[in-house]
Amino acid sequence: MDLEIVDQTLSAKVFFQPFSLRNRPEVDSAYGLWKKNWQSFFFEIGRTAERFESDNFSRQSHFLGLYSGSKCIAYVGYRLLDFNFHYSIDDSYLENWPTNFVESLKPLGKVLVLNGFTIDADLGLKINGLPLLLLFGSLTMKHFLNTGVETMISILRNDVGMNHFSYRYGAEPIFENAVKFGQPVDFSIFRKSKINPYPYEKIKTKLQPIVESIQYFNNKELKHEPAENHESRIVFDL
Repeated sequence: MDLEIVDQTLSAKVFFQPFSLRNRPEVDSAYGLWKKNWQSFFFEIGRTAERFESDNFSRQSHFLGLYSGSKCIAYVGYRLLDFNFHYSIDDSYLENWPTNFVESLKPLGKVLVLNGFTIDADLGLKINGLPLLLLFGSLTMKHFLNTGVETMISILRNDVGMNHFSYRYGAEPIFENAVKFGQPVDFSIFRKSKINPYPYEKIKTKLQPIVESIQYFNNKELKHEPAENHESRIVFDL
C-alpha cells in the first residue's frame, strides 16, 4: 500500500566534502540508505563479503539527499572529474568507456559522474499524488542544472529501467547494453543544454516547489542568477 507524504515534511539537501560534524545525522542517514541498497544488490548477484567497503560513498565530491524529517529516503552521489589534471583521464570509473568518448571529455575540463541513484525500496511513497521516483529524478537534474558544470556521465542499470527513466529527463546513450557486475547497463551522458527537470507537466504542477528548494551545505560560494525561464537559479563553481 502506498504511503502519502505531504511536501511540508520533505527537504532536499546537498552536502559537499569535507562533511561537517554538524551534518553528521543527515550524512549517516544517507550512508545507511546507500549501504542497504548496495548490500541488497550484491546479495542479488551473489557477491557477499564479511566487510562492506564504503569507498564509493566517501569519495563522492558531494551528494543530494531527500529527507523526510531526519530520515534519508533517497540518495544520489556526484563526483567531479577535472580533466585539467592528468590523473582524471586514468580514473578507474572510465576504464570501460569507449576510448574516443573519453578523449572527447578532455576539452570539457570539469565533468560530473552521477553515482548510486537510490530510492528507499522499503517505502512505497507518493508525494502530492506522484511517485517518489519522479520527484527525485527532477531533484537530481535540477541540482545538475544548478552547477557550473556542463556535462555529466553515468552508468545506468537497464534491468531496473534507469536508462529509459534518465532518457526522459534528457540523458543520451553513448554505449548501450554493456555489462557491468553481470547486469545490462547503458553508458550515458547528460548535457546541460538537453536536460529538462520536468519531463511531464504534472511533475512541474505538483512538485516544482520542492524541486526549486534544494538546500546547500558546507560553505560553498553560491550566487543567484536569472535562468532562461526567468526563474532564479543557484549557480556555484565546483
